[in-house]
Amino acid sequence: MGAPSGSRVAFLAYFHLGCATLFPWSALITAADFWESQFPGKHMDRLLTVAYLPANLAALAVLLRHGSRLTPRMRVVGGFTGYTAIMLAVPLQAKLLTPSTPVLVCLLALVACAGVCDGAVQGALYGEAAGYPTTLFTRALTSGSSMAGVVVAFLRLATKATLPETPAGLAASASLYFLLAAAVTGGASAVYGWVLPRLAAVRHYRTIALEAALLGGSRTALLWVAIARAGFVPAFRLAAERQVGPPIVGGLTAALGATNGWVTACAMMAAPNGLHGAAASLAGTISVFSIVLGLCCGALLSFAWLL
Repeated sequence: MGAPSGSRVAFLAYFHLGCATLFPWSALITAADFWESQFPGKHMDRLLTVAYLPANLAALAVLLRHGSRLTPRMRVVGGFTGYTAIMLAVPLQAKLLTPSTPVLVCLLALVACAGVCDGAVQGALYGEAAGYPTTLFTRALTSGSSMAGVVVAFLRLATKATLPETPAGLAASASLYFLLAAAVTGGASAVYGWVLPRLAAVRHYRTIALEAALLGGSRTALLWVAIARAGFVPAFRLAAERQVGPPIVGGLTAALGATNGWVTACAMMAAPNGLHGAAASLAGTISVFSIVLGLCCGALLSFAWLL
């Protein structure tokens, strides 16, 4: 049997949702030039990470315990609406307030709120996508998430290129950049709340039972590949000590990125396999919690060079 009508549109809709989920974080961390002009010497990349990831992890921990009190629709629409408000508030704050320590604290509070929105959205989306008798939508989510950074980077380059390289031009380009990010997340809220329920493919998949197998691979093999990725740590250390050339470092980085994408996509498809409703949503939340916990540990270790 072929794919039902509208499957391609549904794939693109979930791709948009996946991209929008990480769009605010990517937008915040990629605006390094703007943050340096606002708060010079403050190591904004680390401050943003410290504000975002613990809040994200805390939100996921709360949802693991009390997530059943919220419907997926409430979590997704509420999360994307919160994202949109934050993306609008960031340039507004920069325009109206003079950079200072209190303003920096307010900015970091907004970043923490974005982390909470991330925690609300991701687990619900992956749990819902896993409830369909196809991996199509989970693959769309993971593909969209992996493309968020690339899209944001091009967006930042495009907004900077349209305005002069002056302090006023930098501020204006940053405002345009965050407004476009708000449009992406606001559009995602509309896609989830209005477009998806009207797609024939989505209605079709919601009316049939889950298939027994969603993943074309062994969970044991997936576990061993995940463990084997620890070998990248000594590999990068050795590359740094031997001062090898860019081709080798680039190859290691490409391999790290490729295996990261493959393991993440497969794990997000395998974890909720065979579960329904709230159980699938819980499995999705646990998966995202595990990923964010790993990111928090990695971010914490990144400060070790200061010791």
